[in-house]
Amino acid sequence: MPNPRPGTHGQSSAIEVALIVPVIIAAIIIFVFLVPNYSYSAGSEVDTFQLNAMAQSLLQYIITNPGNPPT
Repeated sequence: MPNPRPGTHGQSSAIEVALIVPVIIAAIIIFVFLVPNYSYSAGSEVDTFQLNAMAQSLLQYIITNPGNPPT
């Protein structure tokens, strides 16, 4: 079917722009408010350090413990 309005292929109308622009702005605002929730604080770095130390200790125990019953 031929294009009823020649020269308008791929162009957006003012209604489409009026609907899309507020959605994009709202998405940007939501993104800006959500990003700080994913940033790491100093407390989480301490927790990460403690978890790493605990994991190392647990691995050392698993490797060096002969098990039950001892073999």
